Amino acid sequence: MWYNTEKKDWSGDGCWMNPSKTTEDEACMETTHLTLFSSDWVVGPNTIDFSSVFDNFDEKLLENIHVFATIAGLIIIYFILVFILRRYDKKDVEKVGLTYLIPFE
Repeated sequence: MWYNTEKKDWSGDGCWMNPSKTTEDEACMETTHLTLFSSDWVVGPNTIDFSSVFDNFDEKLLENIHVFATIAGLIIIYFILVFILRRYDKKDVEKVGLTYLIPFE
């Protein structure tokens, strides 16, 4: 079945099952029209023109100062947390050791 845009309805014209390629788990359909039947259609990423990336960087930065401030703030918070949590890790290493339990009688 395919959607016929001219008739604004579903149509089965031009679609048939190919019994020579159909298996127990798969069904192979063939068509005579160019409708896209795809489940894994990958769109390539946009290319980056590196020659113009840093053109007028200072003007672009001032236009997006809130984005820059947010990213800079997150990076600063990250390094502060790394410093604090590393100190806690060092304290945990000092506490590692054997603890002898007194047998219960």
